[in-house]
Amino acid sequence: MKAEMRREMRALLNRMPDTDNVMRSGQACERVCALPEYIDANLVLCYLSFGKELVSDFLCAHALANGKTLAAPRVTPGGHLEVCAIRDMQRDLVPGFLGIREPAPHCRTIPIPEVGFVIVPGLAYDPNGGRLGRGGGHYDRLLGTPGYSAVSCGLVFEEQVVSAVPTEPHDCRVQIIVTDQKVRRIK
Repeated sequence: MKAEMRREMRALLNRMPDTDNVMRSGQACERVCALPEYIDANLVLCYLSFGKELVSDFLCAHALANGKTLAAPRVTPGGHLEVCAIRDMQRDLVPGFLGIREPAPHCRTIPIPEVGFVIVPGLAYDPNGGRLGRGGGHYDRLLGTPGYSAVSCGLVFEEQVVSAVPTEPHDCRVQIIVTDQKVRRIK
């Protein structure tokens, strides 16, 4: 069931014209930047967009321009995500796991409890904060790390919010879902 939904969501994203992706990504990122939880966070962890995902670079640039510590995930050889500080989007990023941009080796590792706000990627979300990722379990392990207390925010296009996402006991939910059209707070 998860595999079929992943195929459907990838097809949906692949059909979106690049100009729509960029415009709508900007709209969604503006909504995140207006959230009190984001504004209050000193350290923001943000995924680095890949392929046809909602472009997170707008949000990364905003965090850097507004004096926040920006962090991005890097996949360790053991398949876990570590959190690393980024100061410059050009100089500090290199191709990593599956060709996804990630912090270069010189970037400082940050303890997970220091993170205040996390932008979580997903192929689909449901109104209860359920998330369908790419299938590696990287973010579920990160969000389930002992000492993790950050606000988690899913960032997707409105069409990626579906009535129900198949979940398993180890799947972690997000507290907020932001799209190009609205903000959903999970109760």
